[in-house]
Amino acid sequence: MKSSAGMTLIELVVGLAFAATAVGFVLPSFNKMVERQRVAAVHNLLHSVLNQARTVAITARKSTVVCPSDDGLVCRLDGKWEGGWFSFVDANANGRKDVGEMIIASRSEEVDQLLLRSSSSRPSARFMPSGRSAGSNMSIRLCSPSGRALQAVIINNGGRTRRSEASENSALAPCATV
Repeated sequence: MKSSAGMTLIELVVGLAFAATAVGFVLPSFNKMVERQRVAAVHNLLHSVLNQARTVAITARKSTVVCPSDDGLVCRLDGKWEGGWFSFVDANANGRKDVGEMIIASRSEEVDQLLLRSSSSRPSARFMPSGRSAGSNMSIRLCSPSGRALQAVIINNGGRTRRSEASENSALAPCATV
């Protein structure tokens, strides 16, 4: 008698059940890793545009502003950064991009699957010619689509930026999803 080299139906079902169980364990970890990488990428973008604006303020000896914007030309006043942002030299220090003021950097595409929020009382970051940040400390919170705070970019009065993890700072406010 010849033996066949194939698999029985029972062996195939057991193998598929094992593979499905393994995927069930791996998939949540993979989703968390993708979310962490997305948050890190957006944090790094914000961190670099804020530092670049501060550097321009110091070297040009003029105020600069980084603000949320959907079109890269007009600042939003509601503190919602996920639609994009831009930075510009604010020569007349009025907080608005006027004709003739140079745009330093711009990102007008929407951030994928994250909410980015700052306080509506301080929706934009302003750097003085000394490099200091005008006003009180400012936080731009990076949140999940459900509004859970994941990280924040914090700008202190000296103009320096730092990262705050949600686990490090239980006072990190969640983002409103409205």
